[in-house]
Amino acid sequence: MSGGFVGRPAELDELQRCAARAKSGDPQLVFVEGVPGIGKTSLLAQFTATLSGWRHIVVTAYEDEKRLPFGVLTRLLSAGSAAAPPTDPIRIDPIVLGAELLQLLGDLEQSAPVAVVIDDVPWADPQSLRALTFALRRLQGERVLVV
Repeated sequence: MSGGFVGRPAELDELQRCAARAKSGDPQLVFVEGVPGIGKTSLLAQFTATLSGWRHIVVTAYEDEKRLPFGVLTRLLSAGSAAAPPTDPIRIDPIVLGAELLQLLGDLEQSAPVAVVIDDVPWADPQSLRALTFALRRLQGERVLVV
């Protein structure tokens, strides 16, 4: 591929197929796995750049924030323009915040399909993952792709 993205064309094609399904109202959850340094972040960046007309919510989990309750979820909600979670997230139920994320995704996808890209998910805090799982299990006809 002269002058374009080098490597991983099959993976990029599969991500684009999933995006097409999500755009037609079949929500998609895609995992990109591989050893460190293989190019997962580059693949995600290249893929996200191909999604014109989509609403992008892109966040990265960080190892040093793994013990920060709702760290990733807070960034997801902020990137999606939702109100920030309460200041004392230790006492907040992940289900409540997962429902807020679900509402946000539903609202956003009314005007454009939504791509949620979370890089380095293994470093995400457990509370954010629980809230995210709650929201994703309830997507039914929304134009949402989560990678």
